[in-house]
Formats: sequence, C-alpha cells, structure tokens
Amino acid sequence: MVFMPEREEPRQKTQGKPEPIRLGGRPEGPAGVELLMIVKRGLEEKSLERARELIERHGAEPDFENIYAARPLHYATGLKDEARARAFVEMLLAHGAKPGPMNNEGEKPADIARRTGHAKLAALLDVAEQVEKI
Repeated sequence: MVFMPEREEPRQKTQGKPEPIRLGGRPEGPAGVELLMIVKRGLEEKSLERARELIERHGAEPDFENIYAARPLHYATGLKDEARARAFVEMLLAHGAKPGPMNNEGEKPADIARRTGHAKLAALLDVAEQVEKI
C-alpha cells in the first residue's frame, strides 16, 4: 500500500477571522484539542505561549473537555514542574477556565495538584473555586 498525502484545498480568505487550526495538516477538530495536547505535554519551551495563542487568536475554549471529562486545568496541575504548572494554571484561570469540574475519575484540578505534590497550587485552585461560587 502506498501512502498518498491528502491534497489540501486552497484556503478561502476570511474577513478578519483567524485561520482554523490545522492538526497534522488536516482541518479537523477544534483548537481545544490542540490546547489539551499542548497543556498535557507542557514541557516544550514555547508551549505556554502556544496555549495562550490558541485561546486568544484561535478561539480555543480554556474549558475544552475530552472524552475523559479532563480539561486543560486537569492536565496543567499534573505537570511535574510546579513552576510550569502554576504558569499554565494562572493563564488558564485568567482566560476563564473553571477550577471546579471533575474528570471521569472524580478529581478536580486541585485534587490532582495535591496528588502531584503541588500544595500551594492546590490552595490557589481551592480559592479560585470558592470565588467562582460567589
């Protein structure tokens, strides 16, 4: 079997709207999918800037939920590097991510932060959840 790359259709110009995100060269899935993948990896030097760009320029939903009910905050709080995790969490919260939703395992982002050993980050998320309820 010979692999033939898909032919890309010419892009239509949009009036003032950003071009859609292309994953793997194909126009599939929302920008939220890429946002989840970037936050989950979180290790690359420019991943925080790319995540911010996806939200601000391409309309990625900071609360995009995958099939496991995990959101970017769930993945961010699971990063081993606490400083990087905090940078992602602060950016996501600033863009409207909600700290309260649970994933399919019944964990909130604060629970994952505690399990990962990020006590201060868990406290920040607990406070953010209380503020959200007001």
